[in-house]
Amino acid sequence: MKQIPLTKIGFFNPGRLTDEEIEQMFITRVPFFEHLFKKIIAETPGSIPQHYLIIGQRGMGKTSLLIRISAELRKKPYSESFIALTFPEEQYNVDRLSKFWLNCMDALADALDKENNKEHLAELDNEIKKLSGHRDNDAKEIFASFKKWTEKIKRRPVLLVDNLNLIFNKIDKDEQHQLRAILMDKGAPVLVGASATTIEETVDYGKPFYDAFQISYLKKLSFMESLDVLKNLARITGNERFEKNVSQNKGR
Repeated sequence: MKQIPLTKIGFFNPGRLTDEEIEQMFITRVPFFEHLFKKIIAETPGSIPQHYLIIGQRGMGKTSLLIRISAELRKKPYSESFIALTFPEEQYNVDRLSKFWLNCMDALADALDKENNKEHLAELDNEIKKLSGHRDNDAKEIFASFKKWTEKIKRRPVLLVDNLNLIFNKIDKDEQHQLRAILMDKGAPVLVGASATTIEETVDYGKPFYDAFQISYLKKLSFMESLDVLKNLARITGNERFEKNVSQNKGR
């Protein structure tokens, strides 16, 4: 196993990490990740997808979990059927649904660029540039363009959206209904969202997204989970002595 210096762990910047390093540095909530990932990849091409919402306070590992899912989806054979789309943590520029779908197209271009997939990238970038120049674009029109591209590459998008509550706060009720209708269609993108707070639209019976997500709440780590974190940290930094001490002095 390649060792990772503590300085790299202390200043966590996923943009500068390889997928291998992301996998190594994901040292907590591993069983939850494995459970969720199995559900995501169980989706078949024409299925009506299950969507997921992860709720937890800041520092609970929501962002790391989304990054870990994206890294795993880039592996074969998963990358042959799915494509992970990641977004800026704070999507303050989303003030309408059309902007959300435009961001999805940007994320798709970024994903193809990361894969060094030059076959479609230039054409996709040109289409994004053209759509970006019209503020009055209809959300349905931009989604149709996004869907066309995902069908062209024959891979199902998995939308990994941090701070999903910001988007729900910005788009109105009619657009929320429109978004739900799209996400509940056969072959729709799989949405995995994270939020630091409960999203009212997902738990209020009268709201558009009531019962649309499988919701998981991240709680504080148990004692045994905390020990696992320490052991994993010792392992990836090559500190065998510390790992042994933790095991021998569990009671302390």
